[in-house]
Amino acid sequence: MDITDIKPSYLLSLESLLQGVEYRVVRGNHSKTLRDIEISSVFSDSRKVEAGALFVAIRGAEYDGHDYVSAALANRCVAVICEIGMIHPDTLGDWTGILVEVEDSSKAYGLVAANYYGRPADELTFIGVTGTNGKTTVTYLLETVLLHAGQKVGVIGTVNNRYVGDSGEMTVLPTQLTTPEAMMLQKVLREMADSGVRYVIMEVSSHGLAQNRISNIQFTAAAFTNLSRDHLDYHTGMEDYFFEKSKLFTEHMVKNSIAVLPADSVGKEEFSWHAPLVEKCRAHCAKIIYWGNEEDADIRLLGYDLQLNQTQLEIEANGKKITLCSQLIGRFNIDNILTAFGLCSALKLNLNTVAEGLRKAGGAPGRLERVVDLMDEPLESPVVLVDYAHTPDALEQVLSTVASLPHRELYCVFGCGGDRDIGKRPLMGEIGCRFSDVAIVTDDNPRTENPDEIVNQILAGITATGIEQRSPAWLKRRSRGVM
Repeated sequence: MDITDIKPSYLLSLESLLQGVEYRVVRGNHSKTLRDIEISSVFSDSRKVEAGALFVAIRGAEYDGHDYVSAALANRCVAVICEIGMIHPDTLGDWTGILVEVEDSSKAYGLVAANYYGRPADELTFIGVTGTNGKTTVTYLLETVLLHAGQKVGVIGTVNNRYVGDSGEMTVLPTQLTTPEAMMLQKVLREMADSGVRYVIMEVSSHGLAQNRISNIQFTAAAFTNLSRDHLDYHTGMEDYFFEKSKLFTEHMVKNSIAVLPADSVGKEEFSWHAPLVEKCRAHCAKIIYWGNEEDADIRLLGYDLQLNQTQLEIEANGKKITLCSQLIGRFNIDNILTAFGLCSALKLNLNTVAEGLRKAGGAPGRLERVVDLMDEPLESPVVLVDYAHTPDALEQVLSTVASLPHRELYCVFGCGGDRDIGKRPLMGEIGCRFSDVAIVTDDNPRTENPDEIVNQILAGITATGIEQRSPAWLKRRSRGVM
């Protein structure tokens, strides 16, 4: 089934779409009630509006949908939702449709989307994962455990949206955003619910929370992995970034929900987030499960052994000691495993089943993933690892992990994406050189920016370290161990 084909087979009334929304009708057809107004489709992009549609004008970071109401009217929409005072009824000419005002149109859009697809979230159990780093890996680990336990599972995440339902087959749906926009998200959830999915594991991004994409979804359990610098091109600062992340726990948890948190802050803190987060979770969640190596942690790390191709762990949970041999490598992946273990505990899964699932879990693609030739690797061939690290903290964790493993020389090839926080570029340059024998700076999706300017901003951090910069020609002619 094509996800684009999923929509109600009948027209919905404007009244039914506005269920749960606080609104005021400021212009309407006096001969019809909202129950009489039939809506064929819902859009927040005026270019996609078709005859019989409802257009929701949303204020975004770059564009304001209120500026495009006239285009939506030209495309023959029959109703418009706008924010209070943004559209004066007298400016709509002879349009005969309905104008509805709300306080927050992005929040209203999320509720309308849920109503349009029959509120699929009411039929599903949600587990959320938020934080700066580790979200994707944690969702893959938890998905593997739940599938191993015989559950029907869906995942909403960065790599893709996917699910295993009644058919027993994996269905993969492409995605562009970690947390999809509201109509697409509800459409995917409708398909999952109709296919027999019980659990949905969701990566919850700060953008998704700030823009009200997750709407009416309430989570049974949710984990916060860590917090470090990211998305400061969008958020006004670390405080704002944390505030949006924490909305998962203050606005989207069921009555008897469980939060899964590190027993102490993880990594280097640019902003003191752990104590405020614990306070919020105590106020809004029924229980907190802590993980870490502290004696009072609910999921306690007793010991570990990092190797190039696996990690040995000893964990204590519910008074029981468990030994794991994980395919994941790196100290930070131990934190991801403990987080997933905590979520499994919140779902009351059998500990032996959890351990078995985590032993077989391979983690997420592109997360310290080993690139292996289809042929058997020669003994002297290099070990090549690829990782999605795109923040200073993530890059430092990856490189410090690899640097601690047995090796001769460490090469790091990295760059920084365009149209994103420019402040992290020199920081990543310094980190790349500090841990590597050879750091190679290159392009990484410059988007609309000049790639040379991005590289120069990275090099500023390298220059500050005093490390000599070499030309590509030097790299070709150098001998092993010669700098």
